[in-house]
Amino acid sequence: MELRAWVERLMGLGSEWRIERADEDSEWREARVVLARKAASALRCPECGRACPGYDARRREWRGSDAWGYETFVSRLDGA
Repeated sequence: MELRAWVERLMGLGSEWRIERADEDSEWREARVVLARKAASALRCPECGRACPGYDARRREWRGSDAWGYETFVSRLDGA
């Protein structure tokens, strides 16, 4: 399975998101994933499921859980 498909399955992304980039560096044992929101899609509240506006669209990076000894980083593109 290619890295992008594996990450998508692992993260359980909703249909409003797409993986812009998924890279791994075996020397540094890092995986980096960049997400972007699909332009025409509404965000949904995880509690009630209703559409809601997004906010705070600045780029951020989170350290995710390690996977098979790889440090995992997830970031979101500006405007997503």
